[in-house]
Amino acid sequence: EEEEAVPGANDGPGADPIVHIASSSTASFAVSQRGRLYIWGRMWRITAPRPVLLEPRGLSLRVLEASISQNVVLLRAVKGAAGRVLSCLYVLGQNNATGTLEVRRVGGAVRDTPVAGIASSGTHFACCNEYGQVYTWGKNILSMPAGEFGPVLGVASDDPVVPEPLPVPGLGSTKRDKDAPRIVQVTCGEGYTLARSADGLVYAWGFSGGHGAMGLMGADDVVV
Repeated sequence: EEEEAVPGANDGPGADPIVHIASSSTASFAVSQRGRLYIWGRMWRITAPRPVLLEPRGLSLRVLEASISQNVVLLRAVKGAAGRVLSCLYVLGQNNATGTLEVRRVGGAVRDTPVAGIASSGTHFACCNEYGQVYTWGKNILSMPAGEFGPVLGVASDDPVVPEPLPVPGLGSTKRDKDAPRIVQVTCGEGYTLARSADGLVYAWGFSGGHGAMGLMGADDVVV
């Protein structure tokens, strides 16, 4: 007889409460109230059955949020003490040459913008800033058994891979378009992106392979 899965509390950092969690197929991450980053499971060269504190080179940050894409973790974090400081993007990954974990600042169009939310999938990343604008980067052309599909990121690029964040036109208030929807949350699927606006509408773009995951009334089998 198979055992029933019963929820149980893991042995976390105790006096430092967890405020955010994220997971992949093999590992889980937690962000504490003090901005510390914990991992358990298996990822990189780490195998940990219980939460352990991550202190890689360059992580002198107060982490706010984490999102996992394969062997890379996207972080929304700030430097310094709590307060009105700029929330920026960083990526945490393993240096293949040295085997050490390192953190680097994400550049491009989001380098000096206050980031409010992040998301990732196996194919790409997305974020939104405090002005409701959306940025995406990663795989822009998808290779499927039926052929290649794209571009799927919704940005002004036809390149197969977009290495740095670019803005998605039509989302977020700008000087040219003050009436555009202000996005407050983003999430990523494999090859597509969803965004929730402040007035409760959901926007979708990309390619979901015909599974209906974008909710566009049959348009999920085409690039939109």
